[in-house]
Amino acid sequence: MVDGGRTLPGQFLGLRLPAEFFDHARGSLFIHPSILKSQSAMSQDVIGSRSGFLCQYMSHHQDTLVAYVKHFGKVNEDVSSARMTTIDSKSMTIEYVSDGKTQTANIIFDPPIEVYDEVKPRLIAMREEALEGVGMVNQPVVSVYQLPPLKLGAITSSLMLVLIYTTFAGEGSLGSQIRELVGGSSTMKWAWGFTGLIHAAEGIYMAALCKRHKTGIRLGVSVICRMRGSS
Repeated sequence: MVDGGRTLPGQFLGLRLPAEFFDHARGSLFIHPSILKSQSAMSQDVIGSRSGFLCQYMSHHQDTLVAYVKHFGKVNEDVSSARMTTIDSKSMTIEYVSDGKTQTANIIFDPPIEVYDEVKPRLIAMREEALEGVGMVNQPVVSVYQLPPLKLGAITSSLMLVLIYTTFAGEGSLGSQIRELVGGSSTMKWAWGFTGLIHAAEGIYMAALCKRHKTGIRLGVSVICRMRGSS
């Protein structure tokens, strides 16, 4: 209703509107700045508007959610399950179960996510950081052994042949002269002991790698034997 060119408070085109739409001092229609600000924030937070879809998508990634909770939520206790309940441009909320109790962790995005296309790469980056931080990184499975470069094998094999020749060379030969030059039989014993220690340590290390990468017994033994034979 208009009175002398002036909009009456509480009415506009015959409709009753909330008081915050009016400037009572001037008696004119306007939208309060706080409403504009909240509407702008809602329109900008496209991540929050798709929270339901993102939560549903993340429900298939339990390991990732558990890693988020333990690493970013600073939860040291065992987490049996986790579920993302909300996500927006500034944070995500994850509900998790620990020791039979349901609790909530709020994880802040620093900096906030600005556009929807940034959600996936940000969550993936956080996933890698969290998995590494809590020791849950999935190691690739090795099913094929690739021989080391021929040059490296030739060098190590040549060194072993020199050691064998110098150790067992007869008197008066070049090998015996080299043996005496480096310190005699005591030095050769030390060289063999050092070589054996290096090979044993290498074998243990390779066995640990084979176990970590799930090579299986057959391939694992093959890898260890070939690596020791080439070094």
